[in-house]
Amino acid sequence: MKASKLQGYFYGLKFENQFLTSKGQAFEELFKTVMKYRFGSDFSYVKPYGNIGDRKMDGYLRSEKIVYQCYAPERMDQSKLLKKVTEDFKGAIEHWRDDMKRWRLVHNEMGGLPPDALKKFLQLEKSNGEVVVDELRYEEFRSIVLELEVDQLEEVFGIVPTAQSLDNLNTKELSKVISSISQKKPPAKPILSIPTKEKLSRNQLSEDAAGMIELGRVRSKLVEQYFSEHVNPDLGQSIGSSFKEQYLNLKQENRTANQIFRELQEFAGGSGGSVERQAAVLAILTYFFETCDIFENPSSFVQQMKSEKKIDTSV
Repeated sequence: MKASKLQGYFYGLKFENQFLTSKGQAFEELFKTVMKYRFGSDFSYVKPYGNIGDRKMDGYLRSEKIVYQCYAPERMDQSKLLKKVTEDFKGAIEHWRDDMKRWRLVHNEMGGLPPDALKKFLQLEKSNGEVVVDELRYEEFRSIVLELEVDQLEEVFGIVPTAQSLDNLNTKELSKVISSISQKKPPAKPILSIPTKEKLSRNQLSEDAAGMIELGRVRSKLVEQYFSEHVNPDLGQSIGSSFKEQYLNLKQENRTANQIFRELQEFAGGSGGSVERQAAVLAILTYFFETCDIFENPSSFVQQMKSEKKIDTSV
């Protein structure tokens, strides 16, 4: 069974996080696991053996005769990258030439490799006949991940909520998550603004983050109801202020919109645990996305609110 739309967004975001944070052997294991699930016996992975190592191959797709080599350093350095590509490709040619039609570098640079890497690929391709030399980029890797069956995705990334999980969400589960958030110290001065429908496009969130927010809206009313009926009438405002403070801190660190979304998701309760807890976290995050200044409102909206003095301009 394939993932539902909501599950796909959750798994897309979980994959993005692992793609960016996994280094070295951990990244290689992520790649091998995904490829083995996706292609079955058509994909073979190589384990280094004694003095002979891995013969400059981390994985092999038999039907297309593709040799894969993984590279995910703590920090990408162009000179080291070019040396790595040259040495690994040369070794692959030496050991696998008769069984290789394509050589692909698998890396964890979200925005792509530096320009000299492409130049190196073209040089190696030109000097080695009919062997295609290129890279497996994030977008293609993500597509392969989302082609997996749900049970395979669960094995790699854990369980995630479905639309039914959101439909079944109740105040009991909300209360657990909200209680945890409320124990975190809020700023002294709550500053909230009214919602805008244009936030998703304004903030350039990824398809996964934006999709989660869109679908999470079905239960944001339940969060609103919880706060309106709570014995402490200021609880929602206080927690909203905590979200605002977190957002501003992350923004000052020059985080991307998606990085901020993931951090706020962790602040709200994390991306793990039961599907009920994850559904509650999504509903709460969506509610505060719509009701306070986490992420940016369109400039036209902000100017209008300032002129009407409906938002605080002191931040």
